[in-house]
Amino acid sequence: MSLALCMTLVIHSCSSNEYDFVDDDALATESLGNLGYRTTLVDSVATSNDFLDFVESCNLFSDKMDEYISALSQKEKEELISNANNDDFVLKFIDCIDIEKEVLAISLAKRRLLDNTSFLRLNESEKSQLFDGCFVTRGHMLMKTRGGEGVTQQECEKAKKKAYDSAYDAFIRRLLLCDDLPDREKYACQVATKLNYEAEKSQADTEYKRCMEKVKK
Repeated sequence: MSLALCMTLVIHSCSSNEYDFVDDDALATESLGNLGYRTTLVDSVATSNDFLDFVESCNLFSDKMDEYISALSQKEKEELISNANNDDFVLKFIDCIDIEKEVLAISLAKRRLLDNTSFLRLNESEKSQLFDGCFVTRGHMLMKTRGGEGVTQQECEKAKKKAYDSAYDAFIRRLLLCDDLPDREKYACQVATKLNYEAEKSQADTEYKRCMEKVKK
């Protein structure tokens, strides 16, 4: 797994003195060595059991939610997803489902991750890059569709995948933040996060269909 770290290498301005050139080379070597160490450190966390267990606990929570969502009619699903940010609606919904085990698993996995020795060595930028590297994209990415000639099915599929990856990235990040809330608020936050994840995927599906319509023209 390749994780790219953005780092600026500052090298002192050169002088005509031979020893100055030696110092510059030494500085560059030291900086490159540090960059390699930081990259290895992030990569070691990304492949650790603690990090992978946290991601897996989020996936299991998502799967459990899918079981409940799949039992709903299309109209009920649409109503549920459209109310993802309606606190009262979400709180009523969580009274109808049993997600305590999955929510607890996320909390325990997060605790182990935060106690991971290598994770503790990461700075805030590296922690952010850890998630970016594992989930490909960050934040919400709208599907881009071009009109007229040149639109291909491959482009539509690529755009849809990017949107899905972006939604998944945001899903994991939001669950991490939800875990800091008190129990009932935590449940509501995590359910809302899942519903927003589904809404973003649904939007990607809609944009994909629009894109494919341009392919057929």
